Amino acid sequence: MGRTLASRIRTEEQFKTLLTTLSLDLGRVSDYLWLFKTLVEAQREYWRGMSQSPAFWSTVMGALHDAGFHGLARAYDLKDDALTLRTLLETIESSPSFLSRPANFDQPQLQKDLEFVHHDTNEAVAHLMLWRHKFFAHRDAGKILKGWTLAEDAPLTNADITALVENGFGILNRYGYIFFNTETARHVHGHMDYLRVLETLQRDAEARQAKFTEQLQRAEAEAATEKPGTSGTDGT
Repeated sequence: MGRTLASRIRTEEQFKTLLTTLSLDLGRVSDYLWLFKTLVEAQREYWRGMSQSPAFWSTVMGALHDAGFHGLARAYDLKDDALTLRTLLETIESSPSFLSRPANFDQPQLQKDLEFVHHDTNEAVAHLMLWRHKFFAHRDAGKILKGWTLAEDAPLTNADITALVENGFGILNRYGYIFFNTETARHVHGHMDYLRVLETLQRDAEARQAKFTEQLQRAEAEAATEKPGTSGTDGT
């Protein structure tokens, strides 16, 4: 059998460090995907401000989307000795000597969590891995040449992505609390700062539009009040 994450951990402190690291990683994934979603939705309200620099906003949203997917795929990766949700739960399942389970440890819940994070028992994880292998890490040339898309073969809905993030984060916080009485916050202070940027851009764009409209109306009013000129002769 190949090397596993459990075989690399020797102390409770090492396990805690890995759990905390994965929690922080998934927290960043949550932030990236949350901000991507909110910016997409914000276009309905702040379209005037965002339309002043469409190339910038499309690049930012694309980068957030890709960074979120990269991080999410890493959290559910298939490598047995990598730090992932599955390998961390399998470490707990192996009942290592350095990790003391409480008397009321919920073994059925651990099995449910293992089923959720495994590609064999969760189709969303299986599809995420296909996206990771055939799009983000490597381009599948055959699919491109044949005109096939992963969206057809391995669909990942917004609900799937939300569930992978939310349940993954919930799993990490569950065992962080069980073993160390700690939890990781989802959003850091200032996560709504993007609104200040959009509001500033919107006010500036609206002020420009109002100034332009005022100038146009003034010009139209002046043109309407001008008297027509005379020809200089009456033709007699």
